[in-house]
Amino acid sequence: MKNSVWKRTALAVSIVAGILLTAYPKQTSAAYNYGNTKQKAVCEAMDRMARIQWRPSSKVSIGNCSYSPKVTYRGMPYTQLSNITYDYFIAHCTKSAKDPYYVYSDSQGNDCSTAVALAWMVYFPGINYAGTWTGDYLECTRYGSNAKYHMKTVGGYATNKANTKDYCVSVGYNTVKKYYQQLKPGDALLKYYQKPNSKGEMVTSKHVVLVVGVSASAVQITDQCGRGSGDNTKTTWRRKKTITFQDLYKQYFLPVYCTDVR
Repeated sequence: MKNSVWKRTALAVSIVAGILLTAYPKQTSAAYNYGNTKQKAVCEAMDRMARIQWRPSSKVSIGNCSYSPKVTYRGMPYTQLSNITYDYFIAHCTKSAKDPYYVYSDSQGNDCSTAVALAWMVYFPGINYAGTWTGDYLECTRYGSNAKYHMKTVGGYATNKANTKDYCVSVGYNTVKKYYQQLKPGDALLKYYQKPNSKGEMVTSKHVVLVVGVSASAVQITDQCGRGSGDNTKTTWRRKKTITFQDLYKQYFLPVYCTDVR
């Protein structure tokens, strides 16, 4: 009798242990940290701009991109000519109960630097999101901080007026990797440097992305990247794209953060 009870008890314990192991897998170095409540709220503000589905009320051009009323798009439209919020976008939309998408009756959008500023606005309500551009993030990397935009560099570095490429090359991957390892969800990554185009002309390669997840060797980012940055013509966004630290370095990204978000 005692032996039978022991076997039944052992079996029950084994089943419960198996369920727990399935529900709570062991964390590995590849597991992503999605931050605390504050950081998650900022990342969600960015993500809702990226995932909204919509159609224009008529054929329209926004930021040199053509949008058709017969096509459903994902993410607020990209343009450097305006800087609108998610609430503005929704206010200029209509939606019926049967449609899974919104109908947008305007021709405005935002760009990469505005999108990140709007995400930070959840906890930094005074940010001048409409006036924010990549140069404001660059100023932070040059001097270690940008008080106007409540920014500081992750790791406390200062490039001493160098662009992100020159700084990355000068200090090397191992140094920049230490900054990446200190990233948290809600932080931003900036690249800003000169490079030749297909005609041999020097142009500025500049972009800002929001970090939404961090692992031991990579990040997940969401960004307003603009049509042409990928092969999906139905969106100007990337959502939760994984980029390794090595690839961040090869693209000459440097990390900054908003003091109100951390």
